[in-house]
Amino acid sequence: MDDSSFKGFYKRLEQTKPFPYVRAVLRGLVQYGYFAIVYSLIGTALNADFQAVLYEYLPIPHVLLILFQILFSFLILNTAVVNFSLFDAVTRNRFFASSTREEDAENEEKLREALMASRTFWIELGVMVAFCLIAPVRHGYNNIIALLPWAQKLPGIVHHVVIGTVFALALFVMMLSSRARAQRYWLEMPRHFGKLRGRVSVEETNRKHYRPIKLVWRLLGTGALYYLGVALLSALLPVAWSAVRVVWMLLRERFILILLGLLVAFLLWRVFWKRVRFYISLRKTCKTYGFRMIRNKFFFLSMLFTPKSYQFAVEAHGKTYCCRMIASLVRTNRMQFLEDGTYHTFLGFHVPMPLASFNRYGAAMIDRGNGDNRELFAFQKTSTYAFECYPDAKKILILNPVARRVILGPNPMNEADNGDPIGEYLVYTGNAFLRALRNDSFFEKH
Repeated sequence: MDDSSFKGFYKRLEQTKPFPYVRAVLRGLVQYGYFAIVYSLIGTALNADFQAVLYEYLPIPHVLLILFQILFSFLILNTAVVNFSLFDAVTRNRFFASSTREEDAENEEKLREALMASRTFWIELGVMVAFCLIAPVRHGYNNIIALLPWAQKLPGIVHHVVIGTVFALALFVMMLSSRARAQRYWLEMPRHFGKLRGRVSVEETNRKHYRPIKLVWRLLGTGALYYLGVALLSALLPVAWSAVRVVWMLLRERFILILLGLLVAFLLWRVFWKRVRFYISLRKTCKTYGFRMIRNKFFFLSMLFTPKSYQFAVEAHGKTYCCRMIASLVRTNRMQFLEDGTYHTFLGFHVPMPLASFNRYGAAMIDRGNGDNRELFAFQKTSTYAFECYPDAKKILILNPVARRVILGPNPMNEADNGDPIGEYLVYTGNAFLRALRNDSFFEKH
């Protein structure tokens, strides 16, 4: 392409001295224009019904609406800044021309120093702040003023300065962080394409991925998503709130019972899920290995109370195993089994006690994973585990779910292991029992 073409003219224009500054002015103007247009559209999408719901029903409605609008203002502003940073061809080419670009991308302090010394950075920032002072977007700010009667008496120039100051601080932070993110993104994009299609050059990536039309589509698509999301929220919130009010009118007399039911379901979910998984594994094991279940009674009800007999019995390898299911509702409980046929469940309140140690340099280290729990207080519940069964059957106690500590006998240091005896019974967890059943390896510990 010859020098008479538009591309040649643009290249010659790039060589002129004022070009970088003119470009920075245009970039700042377009970014603020995008922010102002999208944010104004979102302000109009918040219809009267949406605001009525906030003002009438929800707590501190003015503050919620203000936070909602401020959140979207910063989100839209950050969208513009990040995209213009990624598609900054001049800065990207200069970055890739550097021999230390890999180190520069990870050195944010060096990047900040370079930006502070860059005139184009300050021009771009200054243009956006100047337009904010001239034509500020005031949707959220007007709601703040409505909450402060004394602020309404201040001159308009004061409001403009406040908006401009907040805008400038937020924009300064966004521009610094987006430049650092852009550098890392520029390095990762060729590597990403290289993994997909073999070796891809930086020049090919810049030519295909960072085309101006992509920047336009990204800005338009993101702005449309923001607008549609707020419009849907504005339309659906009044409907959803009306439905909640109707449900509340129907259920408010039974609300306490429903709340208690949900609390009980939450507490029992772990126990129920563990018991279901064990039951499925037990039935699968019996079917796979040809074992036979000759009794199955109160399998799931034993989660809540202690039946007088065992829950199930299995014939395997010519032997009969009668099993009683015992559940610990809370993982951190303690259980103590005594030889008189009773066991105690200690329902307590525990506080984690981290384990302190010192590394080789003499620095203190806190290991929260290996520390024990301090039991502040505990309620004791006594139940019976003894049961009668077939004369030649083996008696098994299956702890499912199991407590954190299981003690056998009066000595609190005698913690149980799978296969340990307590009287004429053997103690197992669910998975350990199934392994022993498949391998016919019961009664190895005495």
